[in-house]
Amino acid sequence: MAHPEPWTPPQLTNKNIPPKRTCLKSMKIDNLIIGGGLAGALLAWTLQKKGESITIIDLPNISSSSRVAAGLINPITGRRLTSTWKASIILPFADQFYKTLEDELKQRFYYPRKIIRLLETAEEETLWQRRKAENETHISCNLDSKSFPDFLEPAYSGVELKNGGNLDTKTLLDTLRERFKAEKKWRETEIKPEELKKDGDSILWRDLKTTRVIFCEGHQAHNNSLFSWLPFKPAKGELLHIHLKSKIPNHIFIRGRCFLLSHPQGIYTSGATYDWNTIDDVPTPAGRKELETNLKKLISNPFTVEKHLAGIRPATPDAKPFIGRHPQHPEYILFNGFGSKGVQQIPYFAQHLSNHLIENAPLDAEIDLKRFIQPVTPRIPFKATRIAQTEVAQKIKQGDYVIDATAGNGYDTLWLAEQVGATGQVFAIDIQNSALDSTRIRLKNTNNLEQVQLCLGDHSQLDQLVPSQWQKNSSVVMFNLGYLPCSDKSIITKPETTLKALKAAWKLLKPAGIITVVLYTQHPGGQDEAEKVLQWAENLDPEQATFRHIQHPLNLTKSPSVVSIIKKMHSFS
Repeated sequence: MAHPEPWTPPQLTNKNIPPKRTCLKSMKIDNLIIGGGLAGALLAWTLQKKGESITIIDLPNISSSSRVAAGLINPITGRRLTSTWKASIILPFADQFYKTLEDELKQRFYYPRKIIRLLETAEEETLWQRRKAENETHISCNLDSKSFPDFLEPAYSGVELKNGGNLDTKTLLDTLRERFKAEKKWRETEIKPEELKKDGDSILWRDLKTTRVIFCEGHQAHNNSLFSWLPFKPAKGELLHIHLKSKIPNHIFIRGRCFLLSHPQGIYTSGATYDWNTIDDVPTPAGRKELETNLKKLISNPFTVEKHLAGIRPATPDAKPFIGRHPQHPEYILFNGFGSKGVQQIPYFAQHLSNHLIENAPLDAEIDLKRFIQPVTPRIPFKATRIAQTEVAQKIKQGDYVIDATAGNGYDTLWLAEQVGATGQVFAIDIQNSALDSTRIRLKNTNNLEQVQLCLGDHSQLDQLVPSQWQKNSSVVMFNLGYLPCSDKSIITKPETTLKALKAAWKLLKPAGIITVVLYTQHPGGQDEAEKVLQWAENLDPEQATFRHIQHPLNLTKSPSVVSIIKKMHSFS
């Protein structure tokens, strides 16, 4: 019987020696900044200037509005020609910030300029005259249409503004990125919130150990599970890079929503569109058509389009940024929501947030995330129709003549009938038979039909349809816009007929009378209708009318709002 070979241990070599386990030491930093757009880059610069250590995580190919933005700095904002929010603080701060940054980076990217704003109509000129006092610090001079240069299309009048300018955001971001890369403080990779791990008072991510993580992701924040509960309202914007056949002065020219500005390379930028429904960064034929049409209303010079770009603005429902700590995880911070005002707002609020993080300075309540997590204080939920009735209740009395200009299902009609009593009269109009049928049943079931006149008709002809008793003798006119609930949603109130109806209601209203309008923005055409109603109300002579716009206390995007207009006692219009 053969004996087995004696066992000998295998010879150990370098190949089969298990690697010695080592503990990788994490690099400690104060701030991990997610997002390298304008918000992230300028916040990183500001924190570093205050002695804080930073690392920026960014993916350049991720959609970012910063790199396609025109970089406009405009002290007067929107169709209502109001001074931009916090202009007296923010604009001087931005001006000094960008000039200092140019000196330190030895790169030109900031261009202070005059703004030539054209006023298209007599109504816009009237509105501007009312706004002049609050905008005085930004006005260089008023312009007569006869003095316009030849390349501008005719307009009613104009104004020359100071404290404006533009930022070449691409050049600035490219310069900052290269600077941070050279300092090994910029990493091009992807990071997800679930990859962040708590370790006592610190947060671990790969080889980094940080005190706090600041998210500056722009419109991508809605994908961030930590902050997706916030009511972001992203807006797609498109613009054009064009060549002009002949040069024009290096000013910024604005007419309505169209602006035009020049770049040192001989390119001009014109924009912009606003789209809250299609959230992507793909340029569209419809967007280009709108841009070219608006540009032709601004200038007469022939132009050719070099590029057509699109981006997504990280906008918010109250047009104020989202800044602050997560309510349950204060080590996670958000710096976002600057919309189309990022160029002028970010420098100031980067300083503001830095002071909060380093010195524990309080955050401005208007931008603090806490405004969305504090409990609503009213005892009853915010219901727009009830708010409108509360406004009317202060003016209505027994025996009054009143109007429901959108009878609908009859809720306001019934309420008005109960307020004016048996000695008063309600005129209720609707364009749908089904609405009047519902209203009639509701009134009959509550014994209120006798003091109500129902009318099938278009409320734009209100002043022609109401009987003589209501002419200049109506104490209340109520509007509830949109569509009839539980019916055909394609039948809606429309801006052109609503404005005619409002003008008619104003004529019917007696001194000290009130008009209320409940505005809805979520159905197609609702946002446009709401904007036009607000513009009409704001254009009323303040000597003749008192105007209020009552919104949800949390500025919720889907919530309706109420316009309340009271005709002053001495008004005879």
